Amino acid sequence: MTKRTLFIALAVFLVLVASVLSLTVFAPRFNDRELVLRSLQESIDATKKGRPGGVLDNLSLELKVNESDVGSYRRDIAKWIRDQRPDIEVKSDVVTVNEQEGIATMTAPVTVSLSLLGNQQSFDLKDVRLVFRKEDARNYLIFPTRKWRLYQVSVPNEGIPPELTGL
Repeated sequence: MTKRTLFIALAVFLVLVASVLSLTVFAPRFNDRELVLRSLQESIDATKKGRPGGVLDNLSLELKVNESDVGSYRRDIAKWIRDQRPDIEVKSDVVTVNEQEGIATMTAPVTVSLSLLGNQQSFDLKDVRLVFRKEDARNYLIFPTRKWRLYQVSVPNEGIPPELTGL
């Protein structure tokens, strides 16, 4: 390898490192409320497209749904998202952030549309409580950061349609 090739390779590497650093250092800063809403919207968009990776990245490994631990069922969640491609609409953007605890909560009506036995059906769920938690994550697989992830979902039992209890 000649000196010239080595310098070109080094220059390309330095440009790549500088561009990644500029994306992380000079990226626009959002407040916690906006970050929670962005995380939620990213997951909803990925769900509609059947891309489970975009959803799983925003779910805590300790996810609980109505007090049941489901965070370890990531493979099943991914398969369900790929197969069903549900359309989820959260009908509120009111988020309460508790910075000391690193928790953000929102309670909202949610509409879930999915295909059951070939028929498209919509279900309105009232007073769904979503709890987000700030957790350790990595930007570009290298840089340590903190990210808002969905930690807990609570749906009142009387608000769950009977068609959804068998899913």
